[in-house]
Amino acid sequence: MTIKGITMSIRSRTTALLLALLSLPLASSALAASADQFTHTPDAAIWGYNVKNLSNVSPEACATACLDPANGWCVSFDYHKAGQWCDLSDQRAEDIGGLKTDYAGDPLDHYSLKPSPPVPDGFIHTANAAIWGHNVKRLSNVTVAQCAAACDDPENGWCVSFDYHKADQWCDLSDQRATDIGVGGLKTDYAGDPLDHYSRRTNDTVRLIVVADTQGNSNPGVAPIVPRLISDIIARSPDAVLFPGDLVATGTISTFNEWKSLTSALGDRRIMTPGNHDLPGRSATNEDWQKIFNWLPDSQPVPNIATADPGDTVTGMDRMDYYLDITPNIRVISATTDRDALSGESHTHSGGYEIIGGEPKALDWFRSVMALESTRQKEFVFVMTHHSITTQMSELNSPIALTKGTPTVWWQAIARGFDSGSAKADALFTGHMHSYHPNRPDPHTSTSEVIVGTGGGDTVFGATPQRRVHGFMEVVIKDGVATGTFFGDSNGSIDGWSFTEALDTFTVADKSGLPTGELAWYGFDGGNAQSDQSGSPLSKGVALNFNVGAYSGFDSDRSSDVLILDGQGFADSRSLNDHVFQVLGDLRLQLWAEADGELGSDSLDNVLVAFGDSDGALTSKSWQDVFSEELANYSYILSYTTAGHLQMRWEYFDQPEAEAQAKTVILTSTAAVADPQQWHQIEVIRSARDNTLRFVVDGSQLGETLSFSHLPTGGGAGSLYLGALPDIREGEDGGIATFSGKLDDVRISNSLGQSPL
Repeated sequence: MTIKGITMSIRSRTTALLLALLSLPLASSALAASADQFTHTPDAAIWGYNVKNLSNVSPEACATACLDPANGWCVSFDYHKAGQWCDLSDQRAEDIGGLKTDYAGDPLDHYSLKPSPPVPDGFIHTANAAIWGHNVKRLSNVTVAQCAAACDDPENGWCVSFDYHKADQWCDLSDQRATDIGVGGLKTDYAGDPLDHYSRRTNDTVRLIVVADTQGNSNPGVAPIVPRLISDIIARSPDAVLFPGDLVATGTISTFNEWKSLTSALGDRRIMTPGNHDLPGRSATNEDWQKIFNWLPDSQPVPNIATADPGDTVTGMDRMDYYLDITPNIRVISATTDRDALSGESHTHSGGYEIIGGEPKALDWFRSVMALESTRQKEFVFVMTHHSITTQMSELNSPIALTKGTPTVWWQAIARGFDSGSAKADALFTGHMHSYHPNRPDPHTSTSEVIVGTGGGDTVFGATPQRRVHGFMEVVIKDGVATGTFFGDSNGSIDGWSFTEALDTFTVADKSGLPTGELAWYGFDGGNAQSDQSGSPLSKGVALNFNVGAYSGFDSDRSSDVLILDGQGFADSRSLNDHVFQVLGDLRLQLWAEADGELGSDSLDNVLVAFGDSDGALTSKSWQDVFSEELANYSYILSYTTAGHLQMRWEYFDQPEAEAQAKTVILTSTAAVADPQQWHQIEVIRSARDNTLRFVVDGSQLGETLSFSHLPTGGGAGSLYLGALPDIREGEDGGIATFSGKLDDVRISNSLGQSPL
């Protein structure tokens, strides 16, 4: 595949079978090189922490097995000298309190894998790889840092990479990169894996475009906007374009060829996975997809981590389940959730669709790819599939249950490093929902789920109306940060479509850690009554909408303008970019509040601040409202109870079932606020570090510190609401769940370190 003028060599390292390692003859030098990567301590062991036992082996063979990517968890082993066996371990002596040295007869020796030297600034490290044969200068008896310094020396201004021999401590400086024409990529099959490769980071910017659901609405092919969409994408000069499914409305040979023709200017920069409109139960077959889109890679066979047999490999569906390295440091993995049933399979939902996704073979292949050393070494790993994690709708039955929700094995494999030592994806790109939802649905990982089903499909089908837009996301990767910008047309089709307007930005991934701080501050003052007055670097400047008579007016007690709510009115942040308020971890809410008269009979009658979306608001198609969607979960609801206590609620999923329902955490202050009909300074502090919540009123803690067991999940469809729940917008509750009173100086932060009000 050619990306950015570079011929891509998509090669996964063929891992030697463990049993074969022990039975086939290996060069003694290779075995010795493996042993040299370990620190040997005679007459010692960490017995009791073994993971895998090998019999009839030498120390060198044990070292080779420990280094095998199939045993990527291995960091040490104990070797029984007389019995010639060893125990591979995922622990080091320092992890478990030190070595045990008092075994009778001293039968054991301990071998600990030498830690890798720190990667020098400005270089990208690829373990067990080299571009041997392209060396210009060799340096002997040197460290990695010294080689990097030599490569940086102006005297060697031609140097852009080097290979380092770990055992013999020499390096070859080179004027070539693995991606340069004629180099042929990195060589990863050296016996004993003696070499590591270090490539100087470039200042080049990598650009990916992501857009799904380019299908037509009234025709079986593509949407009318697709030619203009592709034209504006090409103008961005992307290195690759990711299409996460539903290329056409009805998959046929004809419509596939129509899409192929309309997007042909992108050449083999097109990276696709099928969606439910492309394949399952359609006229087109798996084979039609594979034949027409023949530039896509076949599914690479990889060692199957789901079986005990070290010789077992697994593949997915060719040209559907595959991985591509956009650069040596960026890997994109396509994993299909939609294809025709194979022989012996029967997954038919009541509506007639055959939808296959996350079935064991595809899941095992994906998990095994994430466990590859080559995947773990990438700076960025992006996963692409059609159906999102946090919304699947009731159309999806048990086969798709494996893909629905953050508790599933599917999400765990994507975002949590489900298997010990596996890579964690930086982002999951999906479609299916005809809307735009960048979000982080899991408080325990920074992996983002970015739904970009905005390529032209019917915008009636999708989540909240403000997110039902057409356009595409450009992901710019530079200096360890992947920043997404959504390009669309704020005027819609009024003056002709043009997808050149930057409507939103979202930090897809940041290797230095996601920033925290104040997200917004609403002071309701004068001409800026609806504006975010924060000025924080994290602020998106989201303006509030005042609804049903809510307004800003002067309050003499506060000596400033405040938000006035009469029991029917409310404010909300509904906009394309108000996803900034989705906070699932550390949260600090700060505000002033004064109730007007008696508090309502239910705590949800007295909502002060909320972020989320009702399931009824998620889609207008009633047959899809049957089950709750994680995308619509509440991330936080702060309210008064009838008795004047403060209460916080949020929703989470913890069951990976197709019809899983959100569960609710409800925490109520153990003391009441004295006279809620007076102005009070209120703070709520939720700590994800120790799962505690504190209420603070007028500078003093209100009642006890409360504990909880689950943080919120999902919530990517949400918006911020002041004085109401989202349900009021849909008219479902007839004015219930609103607050009568006044609010002022509302601040939202995803950090616990903000200054008091």
